[in-house]
Amino acid sequence: MKNYFKDIRNWFHMLIGLSIGYAITLVIGFPNRENYPLSWSDLRTLLAPIVGAVIIFGFSSYWEKQQDKIRKGASDMRDVYVSAIAGYMGGFICLFVPSLLVAIILTAMSFVVLINSFKK
Repeated sequence: MKNYFKDIRNWFHMLIGLSIGYAITLVIGFPNRENYPLSWSDLRTLLAPIVGAVIIFGFSSYWEKQQDKIRKGASDMRDVYVSAIAGYMGGFICLFVPSLLVAIILTAMSFVVLINSFKK
């Protein structure tokens, strides 16, 4: 795993997963304190970011399968796991610091990274 993070491309999975997890959690409305109060005794505090992580896991899995159709052996399940974990972290951060501006900036950065990766 130490060698995995030496490649800058693998850090992009962290950035994109984090930003999409943050945005999904914000859009679904989990930071709404009236409906979802923050409390360690309430499991929704810990389980709410899992929604974004599961969505990211599904899309990442689909993306990796599509890469395998183009070039055999191109997919790496570590990318899927890293993206899902980063999505959970982004959702968890969103619970404590919900901001539409942060979501827009992170998502824009992710799209720039994604578009630049296809230019090469």
